[in-house]
Amino acid sequence: MNLKHCIACLVVLLTGVAPSESQVKKDEVEAEASQVARTDPTLTSAIQEPAPAVALLATEDGGKISGRAGWGFGAWDLAVVLEAPFDKDDPETNLANLDGLAGSTVGTFQLTREWVGDDWFTVDSSSGLLTGATQISAVCRDYNATVASAEQLEGADCRYSKLKDKGPRWALEALKAMPLSISFVGLSYSLSDSAFTFVDPETLVEGKATETNRSFGLSWWRYRQGFTFGVGYKRRETYKAGPKTELCQPLGENGALRCDDVQLGPPKKTEQDIASFDAKWQFNPSLALNVRLLYDLEEDLFNPHVLLFFLPTKDGSILNGGLDVSYDDDEEFTARLFVGTKFELFPD
Repeated sequence: MNLKHCIACLVVLLTGVAPSESQVKKDEVEAEASQVARTDPTLTSAIQEPAPAVALLATEDGGKISGRAGWGFGAWDLAVVLEAPFDKDDPETNLANLDGLAGSTVGTFQLTREWVGDDWFTVDSSSGLLTGATQISAVCRDYNATVASAEQLEGADCRYSKLKDKGPRWALEALKAMPLSISFVGLSYSLSDSAFTFVDPETLVEGKATETNRSFGLSWWRYRQGFTFGVGYKRRETYKAGPKTELCQPLGENGALRCDDVQLGPPKKTEQDIASFDAKWQFNPSLALNVRLLYDLEEDLFNPHVLLFFLPTKDGSILNGGLDVSYDDDEEFTARLFVGTKFELFPD
């Protein structure tokens, strides 16, 4: 028995009235639409689901691995995402250890508030059915045109719950037909520790430092009929190593030198103001597109991403893999393969 069933039972015990079938169907449609809006197998979106998940992004030289845990509190969701790089020659990596975040792991806390518009949903007083279901009558006609007459949907059967049972294609078409709107506001806070080894430029004495990188983000997203778009802002404070140089020192008394590449001077703090725009559309159960544009207001740098989702789960209900193609400030294209999966900590 899941949480929604427990809540329904509690309502019956306290009030003696069971939730209406139409209310249950309304909640089901809204939950499905919210999942379509938030699903992100890369775990890099500003708006995340509370469901536990892992993700792997791989390039020719390496990549990164991410893990997510989440909790729902009514209309609020809290997600914690840990992200760590890995090298193809040494694929082992740890997101955390007993001391906290491991190595260069980035920890992000994301708080999301969801608002669902009720204007799409009304109940017919005589039949008790969702009048919003009439929006998918055209989908039912399309379905009926593809099957034998014995399987056709009519009247009360022309609802989202029935179309969903006919496969991912019809579930998606039904969601896209319904004029359902969902708004999201997200807050995020990220931190990571970076260790530096450097040489003092005046004394040539070796030094070490550990600095904490931080960022704070604010985002707003909107979903309607299968299309999601959003804008965001992020303030980042990061530390970068000093310039690398070759330092030569005498070795013994015979005039030999030992030369090493060293970082000259302690790390320096840099600040960035990053604006973002996302637009995501699922064309069909086998293909979805996410355009993500990032712009650094301080450095006047533009970093566009095009994410193609085309690897489905076994049942075909979710696209959980694909390709991320980006263009960076070094005028280079980068392609990353990604695959993710969601799971349940406490399955029914």
